[in-house]
Amino acid sequence: MPHGMRHTEWVLRAVDGLGLDPWTMFHIVLSLHGFVAGVAVNVETERDAEQDTGINYEQWLNQQDATFNGSCASTRYRY
Repeated sequence: MPHGMRHTEWVLRAVDGLGLDPWTMFHIVLSLHGFVAGVAVNVETERDAEQDTGINYEQWLNQQDATFNGSCASTRYRY
């Protein structure tokens, strides 16, 4: 990541002034990065699946309604 330090400084400036200690601020940077990376991976996987199957995420969800509703109605999963 060629601009990693610039991005880290940008996020640190965003949380500066909140009264957080430096380690907490750094953990926020890491958490934000992990969240964004995770979303990017999922978006890429979704795009690949749509390309492979020809159906988009909403269409896939609609096809799963019966299975999902059956699982929710089951006493197997309580929480």
